[in-house]
Amino acid sequence: MTTKAIDVFRNLEVGIMTLVKSADLYSLQLLARERKTQVPTDLIDIILTDNRISGFTVDGGMYRPHEIAMLKSTGLFRRVGEQIVLATYTAAEMYLTEKFKEYLAFRYSQSSPELLQALLDRLSFRSLQEIKKHYSDLLDIHLPFFEIQMFTTDKCNFQPRDCWEAFNILSTARNDIAHLGYSKAYKVDTPVDSWYPFEFVRTWIAQFDSNFDMLMFARQETSLIVEYKQRANASHCK
Repeated sequence: MTTKAIDVFRNLEVGIMTLVKSADLYSLQLLARERKTQVPTDLIDIILTDNRISGFTVDGGMYRPHEIAMLKSTGLFRRVGEQIVLATYTAAEMYLTEKFKEYLAFRYSQSSPELLQALLDRLSFRSLQEIKKHYSDLLDIHLPFFEIQMFTTDKCNFQPRDCWEAFNILSTARNDIAHLGYSKAYKVDTPVDSWYPFEFVRTWIAQFDSNFDMLMFARQETSLIVEYKQRANASHCK
């Protein structure tokens, strides 16, 4: 039985969360050294044993100005955080590719498997723009118009205007990291800069998967789908 796209993503999500927790422990040590204190052992135990992270990963207000300045100037967290961003975008791209194949197989279920495979063999999924085009052309799904509520925090560089801009920020960051070795356009200075892209992607994918499954498989329109269609129609999507 073929593994569902959402299950593939959830397995990757667990791995990325492990990276986040490791980066959290690393950043706590960096800040403790800066403050000339010790990281509480009970906090370390919580991060290691529970599915929890410290406030320094989710709350920009936890940082003192000189600590952010230190992390920016030294780049001590940047390389760690960029790997989280890279893994996050890669997981999102993999999900969107596999979900496309899932929906295409359902839509063309009456066609021969050989014909469907021949079609897939002709398609490339090398970029976010190619994936968007395939969803639009073959599934009539317009990815830029599916919106969810996004969250961020003060002193976080992740401040997209909408969900599609958020994906494009991560796509650009991924290309920078893959080709330049660092993210040029999107700065990953502190743990919050890598956490909120990850939080956005996993929330968007969970919402996309459940809402579009209802639309594609059961022909039911949720409130998010109704809003999505209104945005798509307003932009004259065909």
